[in-house]
Amino acid sequence: MQYSYDRDLDINDDENQHFPAPGVMRIWTKNSTETRTPRAVSKFFSGDYIKPDVLIPLTSLPPLKNGKLILYVESVGISEFPGSFLIQVKITQR
Repeated sequence: MQYSYDRDLDINDDENQHFPAPGVMRIWTKNSTETRTPRAVSKFFSGDYIKPDVLIPLTSLPPLKNGKLILYVESVGISEFPGSFLIQVKITQR
């Protein structure tokens, strides 16, 4: 997955709180109303943050709901105009 992401994920582990850092957006496997693990989703870790430009096995993502994968986009910055940023998903078969 590719997108203009926030490179700095500022986390207060003591209080399990997330604070916006400079950047444009983050993509998560959980809604903001749920407790999120700020670690990136990967083959080896079960976090909730979808880090861009990382190959993620389908088995590491949340289960499909009615045949759909649901992810949540968090805005942490402001674009110059609507639609100025693109989220691109690539699916590959091994």
